[in-house]
Amino acid sequence: MHHPDMSKAVMDDRVRRMRKEAEAAAKAKAAKAKDRKK
Repeated sequence: MHHPDMSKAVMDDRVRRMRKEAEAAAKAKAAKAKDRKK
């Protein structure tokens, strides 16, 4: 059996990773938009 705390930590880790990926994607999009304007 998994400990409730353990599963919560895993979920938090997943959410954190997803947020980081989303932030990186947004930054990449912004950089591409800047390049297009030039």
